[in-house]
Amino acid sequence: MLFCHSFIVISQEEKNYSISGYAYIKIGNDLFPSNNLALKLNPGNIYTETDSLGFFKFNNLRNNTYQLKY
Repeated sequence: MLFCHSFIVISQEEKNYSISGYAYIKIGNDLFPSNNLALKLNPGNIYTETDSLGFFKFNNLRNNTYQLKY
């Protein structure tokens, strides 16, 4: 089971948006960072991978509704 905790950051001056957060895998009752997990953001087919702590970030986004897939 995969859990994602994300944040949306808006820069009013530049009108650039970003989405960031952490991805975790649940094994039993424990949560572990999901490192090197490929994530896809739609629309736009934008890809990134989580780091060793499960952190991910998508930068330079437009104001829109997005769907995050793994």
